[in-house]
Amino acid sequence: MSERSWDFVVQDARARKRRGTVMWCDALPSPLAAPAYPVEFAIVVLTSKSHIANVPDATAVCIPGVPKIHAITKPAPQHLPEQIDALTLPPQRMAEYAAGRIVMPAAGLIEPEDVFPAHSDHPRLDRLALALLEVTDADALAPYTAILRYELKLSPGADPLIALGERLAPADAQSRPPARAPGVLRLAKALRRLREGKPPDDSLEQFSDDVRFLKLFDTADKEWTRGALSRLLDDVLQAPARKPARRAPQKPAAGTAETPSNIVPIRREPRDEPPPEDA
Repeated sequence: MSERSWDFVVQDARARKRRGTVMWCDALPSPLAAPAYPVEFAIVVLTSKSHIANVPDATAVCIPGVPKIHAITKPAPQHLPEQIDALTLPPQRMAEYAAGRIVMPAAGLIEPEDVFPAHSDHPRLDRLALALLEVTDADALAPYTAILRYELKLSPGADPLIALGERLAPADAQSRPPARAPGVLRLAKALRRLREGKPPDDSLEQFSDDVRFLKLFDTADKEWTRGALSRLLDDVLQAPARKPARRAPQKPAAGTAETPSNIVPIRREPRDEPPPEDA
């Protein structure tokens, strides 16, 4: 029985390094769980035939088959190197895996012949890893792009990311949303992540609410309802309007005496007037 597990790092089309694992084993581990962060994909290469119908997300299982040309002699024991990049297979084993099956969450994305090419002794597991990542990324982004298509009422051929970018920065300056509104800032950050092939940090509910807020600035809407204006103020200000503070009474300057409120000032008579006579 020969088993080994390797760390496997590939680089996707956006030059991002994606980490996964490759397991070489005689039987499928039970239970087989989906990879957990920071591992993004898992590849299992079985040494014997097996009937497998389903696998977890971001997981692929390579199962050997029966090639058209059989070897006369029994193949030598497989040498398993320390590094996955040094793994090589003899021609007979490459032909067996090319004639076998690859079980993935989405079928038909890659053929066994692409992973185990003829006239080569080096399996192209990197191609299989990239196909797995493509499925995983598409599944993670699909709910967000579906929200954009529904809320923005896009046609089937329209690109939802381009449509969102045009809403965030339209050519007409009068219809541009406030750049510092929290909902607009969240959508701008979400758009950057979607363009990188990553799901936004915010939940689907928050993303959907922000897209509806963005729709308030459509040029087709000539009048805003009271509820739209209230949402706009709440989102931009993030706080109710403050009342003007009352000015505190000014204190007398240092060195000046303060006049008590219960003292009435003495009224002095003019000097040229005679004093009043007694009755």
